[in-house]
Amino acid sequence: MKLAPSIYALNVPMLSPLFGPTQIFPSLLADEDGLTLVDSGMPGQFSSLKETFE
Repeated sequence: MKLAPSIYALNVPMLSPLFGPTQIFPSLLADEDGLTLVDSGMPGQFSSLKETFE
């Protein structure tokens, strides 16, 4: 979801040991140097983040 011209909120599905299936919303910032991921989630979520980026 685009929040501003260079700020995106990603919707990443995850499986929480406490809550079961849920979602996280890390932020992606875009500028002339590329992309910066803010709040990369929890260990083991890299594949979900990568799928969301693609």
